[in-house]
Amino acid sequence: MAELKITLTRSLIGYEKSQRLTARALGLNKIGSSVTQPDCAPIRGMIKKITHVLTVEAADGQILSKPAAKIGRKKHYGPHEGLGVGQ
Repeated sequence: MAELKITLTRSLIGYEKSQRLTARALGLNKIGSSVTQPDCAPIRGMIKKITHVLTVEAADGQILSKPAAKIGRKKHYGPHEGLGVGQ
């Protein structure tokens, strides 16, 4: 059976508890931690659930998936910015 190297590349802060528990079940605790898991259906399902924070490589080093690039965040205005107050 083929092996997958799974690396946690992004923080799970702000995500659902079930996603944090999925990472823990895969054996990933900290950002940058890696584990080797067998390539089977249950592991693939867990990877699919949190693919946005993982990098997955085949045993030969070929990258199978990476998290998408960060999207620019919406600007948050302070109490008086953008409201025409004090201008």
